Amino acid sequence: MNVVDRESARRYRWLILCTAWLSYSMAFFTRLSIPPLAPFIQADLNLTRAQVGLFVTAAYLGYMAMQVPSGWLTDSIGVRKMLLIGQTVIGVFIMLTSTATGFMQGLISMFFAGIGCGCLLTSTTKAIMYWFPRKERGTAMGLKQTGVNIGGLLAALTLPVIALTRGWRFSLLIVGLSAILSGVVSFTLYRETSVKERSVASSLRETLNMFKKVAVSRPLLILSCSIAIYLAVEFSLITYLVLNLVEESSLSVVLAGQYLALTEGAGAFGKPLFGALSDILFGGKRKRLLILIGLLMASMCVTFGMAIRILPLWAITAVCILFGLTAIGYGGLYLALVGEIAGKELTGIATGVSTTISLTGIIFGPPLFGYLADITGSYSLSWYLLASAMIVAILLIALVKERPNQIAYSYRQPGNYGGRV
Repeated sequence: MNVVDRESARRYRWLILCTAWLSYSMAFFTRLSIPPLAPFIQADLNLTRAQVGLFVTAAYLGYMAMQVPSGWLTDSIGVRKMLLIGQTVIGVFIMLTSTATGFMQGLISMFFAGIGCGCLLTSTTKAIMYWFPRKERGTAMGLKQTGVNIGGLLAALTLPVIALTRGWRFSLLIVGLSAILSGVVSFTLYRETSVKERSVASSLRETLNMFKKVAVSRPLLILSCSIAIYLAVEFSLITYLVLNLVEESSLSVVLAGQYLALTEGAGAFGKPLFGALSDILFGGKRKRLLILIGLLMASMCVTFGMAIRILPLWAITAVCILFGLTAIGYGGLYLALVGEIAGKELTGIATGVSTTISLTGIIFGPPLFGYLADITGSYSLSWYLLASAMIVAILLIALVKERPNQIAYSYRQPGNYGGRV
């Protein structure tokens, strides 16, 4: 049954973190495999720029659509099986993408590859919730979330090199095989800590009640809506930083690109840093640090709106580091807080529901930012709007009661058909 006792768990938890990190890195290695291969795919399949972009969109839509189902599946069949299923689905459909002879085949294959990727956020988050105590969980979650950055970096550095010598189809074949191999390794190494980890609801009635308790949880809904704003700021920064620096600070495209890399690097460093701070200085509390990060993000938005065009290079460097550290580095805190509000048993479905809501910030934030920049001829109003939105997000987070196991406790009450948890 691959179930381990409490004492063994203390010794084994760091290997579990490595397993979760590997799986999550693989999710983003595959999701972000198309952009570095775009010139090769476009030329070979005779695609427009928009069609190439839709490959990325299809993977994202599959990822988003799978969040709630994967959360329920993780709570029902366990983390171990979901790690294998998710990465196997990724591998199969990425390899099918490598055989594409036209736009529609590639689009459909990438959508289903995105579904496989969608299995890995909820499962890896639940793995951290079960294996790490609260005072280590922020650090572990932050380290796991660096897989987003490492996966994208690995794709950007390796896939074009392979494509130049063996072609883009061989590159995607390697990606697909790597995903399947990673799934087998994850399945082999992962151990369940208890039977409860893989058994929550035993009937349709329990399943529906479980989903209802999560979906109507006031703290979870408030947190999710606030993080949608955080995500709008994060992805607006990533999307428009280079353009902003080129057009308003008169930097070269190369130098502006280096600032984007610096910003991303600061964010990757911020994830475990803020997790460790929440564990060590805040005693496992996440809310106050999320609020502090939000205040810094709002101040950076104002700085970009007011002064980025007149700042010297050393000041732009400092602003980009601080903006990246905060706007990209908060993710581990958010996921840890979701799991702690929900309780270990319901982490999967709670993560799925919360992520589905919060991802709307990525859908609407950057396009609105760009639209305002187009109609005003400047990025200032866009940054000021994001700063104002961040104040709203901070006020929302302040309303969240940081009490562990709120949803699980409600689900366990008599009459809620939750006796199994």
